Amino acid sequence: MTKKKNRINFFAKVVLAAVTFYALYTLIDLQDRINTHRADAAWLENRLEEANARNNALRAAIDSELTDEVIAEHARNKLDFVMPGEQVFIDVSK
Repeated sequence: MTKKKNRINFFAKVVLAAVTFYALYTLIDLQDRINTHRADAAWLENRLEEANARNNALRAAIDSELTDEVIAEHARNKLDFVMPGEQVFIDVSK
């Protein structure tokens, strides 16, 4: 009877060790996944803040008062447009 009892104890110890190793492996793997997801979440939060800042800047630009004079000045200076009837002089000495 002691041989049978020893076999059962040995089998129980092997099963307990296998379950313990599996649990440890699972915990370590889950902790690694959690750390990866936290890093991803921080990166995404940073991107969200940047996008919100850019959206706010664009909203401010849209909401700012754009008059015809401001638009015409921008077209002349930045886009090199001219109004009908204007003469353009190009300085070739530069």
